[in-house]
Amino acid sequence: EKAALLESVQQPLLYLTDDLEIRWTNSTAAEISGMAPTELAEASLSDFFGDIDMEEVLPTIRQAIDTGQSQQCESVFREKPWVLYISPVSGKDQTSRGIILLATDVTQIKEAEMVLRTANAKVLAAREEERGRVAKDLHDSIAQSLVATQLQMKSKVMQLNAEPDVADVLTSAADQCKVLAGEIRQICHALYPPTLDILGLVSSLHMLIEQYRSAGKECEVFVSNELRK
Repeated sequence: EKAALLESVQQPLLYLTDDLEIRWTNSTAAEISGMAPTELAEASLSDFFGDIDMEEVLPTIRQAIDTGQSQQCESVFREKPWVLYISPVSGKDQTSRGIILLATDVTQIKEAEMVLRTANAKVLAAREEERGRVAKDLHDSIAQSLVATQLQMKSKVMQLNAEPDVADVLTSAADQCKVLAGEIRQICHALYPPTLDILGLVSSLHMLIEQYRSAGKECEVFVSNELRK
């Protein structure tokens, strides 16, 4: 049952001595190595991996053996990214009996991460483009219409001085149009600051911070390490 369980593992699985000599592998490991099981039983870890950078892997393996704790590391094998899981094996007397090494090809995971990052970038770009369009439409249509309406009402007020009630109503409506136009401009600026296209992201953030501070508010800007690259 133990043998069947180990053979059912779809990734290369190896049992090695502390000297990194292979004592047992599952059939997946033998198939990947291109070596016969009998050859593998007498091979070293460097013989199995061939082109892997052992200087990159050995410190992690030694750390697992010395500490008795499982470790993992990444390396490249046959031009593909792999994650190596190293688990020390101890006897009943807690002495080291060797290590179990499980190798996992993470090519598909890396490719999926790349696709996800690309998709996220496209979504962000589309969202920013839509925010810019909405801000422009609000500013160029509704805000401008409110300003025009305000001016028309002010003009009518001047013609209706003889009718103070009507003039008061129009003055109040004109003032409200002015307030609404200002609010829409603020919304447009929040949706897509015009300084983004003119000055860029960094300068726009500096200006935004100064606006908050001038209003007596404190703020902090956190930048992801990925964006720094």
